[in-house]
Amino acid sequence: MALTACGTETLSAESPPADWAPRMRAVAKAWEGSAALTAMQRGFHPLARFRTTVPPGGLRSAADRTAHLKGAYVVAGELPDTRPQPRATWPDGTTRKAATLTAREAVEFLGEGSNDPDGGHTLKVTGARLGTTEVATSRGPTRVPAWLFTVAGYDAPFTYPALAAPTFPDSPIAPLPRLYGADAAATGGPGSVTVEGRTLTVTVTHGSCTGPSAVKALESGDTVVLAVSVLPRKRPRGPDEGCDLALRHSRATVELARPVGDRILLEAQQGIPVQQSLD
Repeated sequence: MALTACGTETLSAESPPADWAPRMRAVAKAWEGSAALTAMQRGFHPLARFRTTVPPGGLRSAADRTAHLKGAYVVAGELPDTRPQPRATWPDGTTRKAATLTAREAVEFLGEGSNDPDGGHTLKVTGARLGTTEVATSRGPTRVPAWLFTVAGYDAPFTYPALAAPTFPDSPIAPLPRLYGADAAATGGPGSVTVEGRTLTVTVTHGSCTGPSAVKALESGDTVVLAVSVLPRKRPRGPDEGCDLALRHSRATVELARPVGDRILLEAQQGIPVQQSLD
């Protein structure tokens, strides 16, 4: 069992325990009243990785969509070399400092890929101006400075936060040992946990011969600890139905007693915060 926690995917293939409850309780207890919990509650900690906001109506062609998915944005004009005020602001007026990005630095993060044009079609960034955007954090929604990029062929800007991704506090509890094997399970990558009301949906990555995936939650006043697992492997029904090395994806849901709210989502194996999907 493993969950993707703040961008790091881990596979654990040590035989999953029959009962994750003791580990979940240990994680919740370790975080209760800890310096890490205080840092998550008071600091600037986005719940998901920053994403590029494209203009209303989306991308205009298949070539542009492919370039966006690859992160194939190139600078084709003058960009400001200034940095914005390093500050995130909450509705109650509370502010926190955060590391900033110049416009040229932020271009490297546009799109969904590795910002490698690869010799193919590119999206050309011809200018930028400062604005703001809203991101979800462990303390609720906050306004942050953002770069509004002018891209050739589009009237409306492409927006990306003008902040560097912050580091997360060290967990107050050590992770469980990690192995790799047929019964390993992991979330499907960054943003694999979706929150809708009291329902959490987790995308789980596992082997080809495992049973269905499942997720459990342990709630407390300040945290929600999640543990994912897969049911025992199914035996192939015949010689033509073997277990290959390809990974499979499935979804598992769990209903909470109340909405997550400002509680911190944690995962049981590593004992660290879970990155949500904000889509």
